[in-house]
Amino acid sequence: MEIKNIIVVTDCKDIALQQIKARLTRLLPESRINFFDLITAPFQVNNGLFLSKLISEEIPHGNNTLFLAIVNPLKSKPKRIFGKLKNGTWFVGADTGIYSLLFEEFGIEKVYTGKNQNTLSFRRTSYAHNYFWKIT
Repeated sequence: MEIKNIIVVTDCKDIALQQIKARLTRLLPESRINFFDLITAPFQVNNGLFLSKLISEEIPHGNNTLFLAIVNPLKSKPKRIFGKLKNGTWFVGADTGIYSLLFEEFGIEKVYTGKNQNTLSFRRTSYAHNYFWKIT
């Protein structure tokens, strides 16, 4: 059984967090999942940014590790990003800057942005080397 590490950075303290974990467990039935819940104060991206950096010093990295951020301090919903760090670790979340310290520490191998909030199609962007991404 393959071990997956999923770091959930969120301000959800209610049933929503458990629903997310249940869905991921159902989507990956052949895997044993180690969940790391990083709970921030409501709408505090900076807190999530710092917690992500702290846990990154303790967890294994690579293709079986994913950072999933669900913290949005904005009235409007920002575009989604996903990609891979140069150490092989994956990340997905809103384009709020929550992964800036991880980008700085490990570098970005590739990053994609959503065309709009209601679609799952993504486009590769080359601006990641500056820790900014182009919203399309």
